[in-house]
Amino acid sequence: MNFFKNTIFSILLKKNTTVVEKRKSLKTELEKKEEHCKYLHDNLKQLEFISCFEMYLDGRKENSYSLSFLQELNAVKDRAELNTLEAIAFFKT
Repeated sequence: MNFFKNTIFSILLKKNTTVVEKRKSLKTELEKKEEHCKYLHDNLKQLEFISCFEMYLDGRKENSYSLSFLQELNAVKDRAELNTLEAIAFFKT
């Protein structure tokens, strides 16, 4: 009889643990999605700023800015675009 009680108890305990594990995994998935959503938002804001800054630079003479500055700005823009595409790809899967 004692063995039977232990078996039922262990089954109930096992079911309870799987429910808790499922909740934890669901919570982790939601946290991951939330983190990627913030990441996507930050990258889009960065691209928006770069776009506004480029429009500002278009109104100025390009000769007044160093080539290394313009190249670095272009590199930052490229990284932001790639990061945005990666974040979008995460939501598609």
